[in-house]
Amino acid sequence: MRATSGYPVLVRNIEKSRMANLRTGASTPLRYNPRVRFFLCCLAFIGTANTSHAAPLDDPHAAINRALNFLYKTASDDAAFSHFGEDLLWAFYTISHTAADRLGFPDRRYKSELRKASAKFTAQDFLGFDPAHGPPSMEDPGRYDQWYGALIFAFFGDAYGVRLGAHYRDVLQWLPRLRPYEGHDEDMEFDIFYAITHVIYTVDHYHERSVSGSLLPAELAFLRRKLDEAIDDENPEMVSEALDCLKATGFANDPQVQAGIKFLISTQRPDGSWAGDPDDLYTEYHSAWTGIDGLRDYHFHGQVKRLPVH
Repeated sequence: MRATSGYPVLVRNIEKSRMANLRTGASTPLRYNPRVRFFLCCLAFIGTANTSHAAPLDDPHAAINRALNFLYKTASDDAAFSHFGEDLLWAFYTISHTAADRLGFPDRRYKSELRKASAKFTAQDFLGFDPAHGPPSMEDPGRYDQWYGALIFAFFGDAYGVRLGAHYRDVLQWLPRLRPYEGHDEDMEFDIFYAITHVIYTVDHYHERSVSGSLLPAELAFLRRKLDEAIDDENPEMVSEALDCLKATGFANDPQVQAGIKFLISTQRPDGSWAGDPDDLYTEYHSAWTGIDGLRDYHFHGQVKRLPVH
């Protein structure tokens, strides 16, 4: 996701969700679980209850608390929650799932509704291509963006038990076809960066497990280069996503990672965010979310030693 000024990637994710609704032909939103709001605010409070005392500005834990407090305030606003509640819920869930107790509210009726709706559409409808038969067109300049969008759709579909056009392994199998990563313009490198970070996120189940660095050498080399560039460009969200991916692949104590952590601590705003403004709330809370993930230590449950492909 693109950071600091003109961060269109944040909008891109929102547009993908909107396009998904258009593809399913939904004229009204699917039923939303009313208990979610209560869960989100309680979970946010867990992370922010002890933030009232002043904390050193150079302490990563204090920075995390400030960012959590920003997310809590955002989630407590009715207008913000009506627009971004599902994304905020996912932010708090992933943080709690890999750093604290597990919580959740299953909803069988909602899942049944999703299964019936998704069964009416094809991979082409959902993803714009059919991963069972091939990758996106290699001539398409938007192929990385299209591919990692499909990776996210398929991952969450499989994880939840609702097939969204294709299975995750069907999409991931085309990763080798997207290499090499050199020789592209800035816009293409932007898409490559987020394709790679979302490969790692989905392979490690969003920070649940570590990943053997030997599985993705080309991807990690690209991330390390982009991390240095992001620090130089003062791009906190790209720095954050590079950091959590490098931590997941065994580089938590690497000097480059430590330099990225220092950058985040030194550039955090007093309100806990790193980027955006009141007219760009998504960027504000997303910068807080990615900053938390870039700064925090992880409690991994095992290690992924091979990619889940056919």
